[in-house]
Amino acid sequence: MFILLGIVVGYFTHSQETANVASLFIVFGLLFFSNTILPLEALPTYLKNIMLYNPFVVSEFALKKVIVFDFVLDKIKEQLLRLVFYNILFVVASYFGLKHAVKKVKEK
Repeated sequence: MFILLGIVVGYFTHSQETANVASLFIVFGLLFFSNTILPLEALPTYLKNIMLYNPFVVSEFALKKVIVFDFVLDKIKEQLLRLVFYNILFVVASYFGLKHAVKKVKEK
């Protein structure tokens, strides 16, 4: 999923440097608002509800369930479906990004 996110960022930026900075900014933002650096319990309720859709948080929650409840697919079905949805979303966005990039190249 993060590779697809990088592809989408790369297609919609104009230079490699811009793509690198944008990717680092996005990953840093996602990582900062996961349980890794800043605990979700310390966030206000409205921000916590938004951060529950963070891919890092979804993955961490699924991993915790696998470790605590052993590997039972029923326990992590919701998290896996959310991650699959993110992948489908990024595949569609990368497809349109590719179309946009090809159109830009043909115009030059």
